[in-house]
Amino acid sequence: GWLENLLMWILNLFYKVIPNYGIGIILTTLLIKALLYPLTKKSMASTAKMSELQPKLNEIRERYPNDPQKQNMLMSELYRKEKINPMGGCLPLLIQFPILIAYFGLLNKHFELRGAMFIPGWIPDLSQPDTICTFPFNIPFLGNQLHLLPILYTISMIFSMKITQNQTTSSDQKGMMAFMTYGMPLIFFFWLYNSPSGLMVYWSVMNVVSIIQQQFMNKSVKKNETKDVKFTITKNTKKK
Repeated sequence: GWLENLLMWILNLFYKVIPNYGIGIILTTLLIKALLYPLTKKSMASTAKMSELQPKLNEIRERYPNDPQKQNMLMSELYRKEKINPMGGCLPLLIQFPILIAYFGLLNKHFELRGAMFIPGWIPDLSQPDTICTFPFNIPFLGNQLHLLPILYTISMIFSMKITQNQTTSSDQKGMMAFMTYGMPLIFFFWLYNSPSGLMVYWSVMNVVSIIQQQFMNKSVKKNETKDVKFTITKNTKKK
């Protein structure tokens, strides 16, 4: 309840400047992302380091294929040596779930948001799903209405998952990564298909900003790797 009230208070502040609750939701989302940025930065750095460590982790798996206990012990030592928390990438996602639940309650309970228009002709009511087409028949699990925002959200989530996954994933993890990349977004697609459009605006913007941040982080990591390689080559050349 307190989180719902806090979000509504922030939305009303933005509404006084720009009288559109859809824009207010976008600005509130950007504010939340800014507040979570220190955690997000650590999470993305942890993901990037995990990607760098994959060759070493794969080497441990190949060296001890029938000894999971030895694998776990050596991997734990490697994480400790490199100062990496393998679960560090999950924290921002866990923090977002209470906010997601609060937004869901906010859009269903607060009178101001009922009938609040965002984009005329597409999103006339932020407390209801956006509808771009109504069919004369029912689609299994979806009904007879076509909602665009859940589709856009699913595409953004798949793309977000693809750019954050490790490129050197071991063969025994590829099935799990495929499920996380495609299976989870599809589950959320069906689960959130008839959700309020305001909720989908929030999470879609979250995904887009996360994609931009991750792309920026990936470029920074590649630049640092290039600098390290150049430094090593120069150092070795001087020794010769």
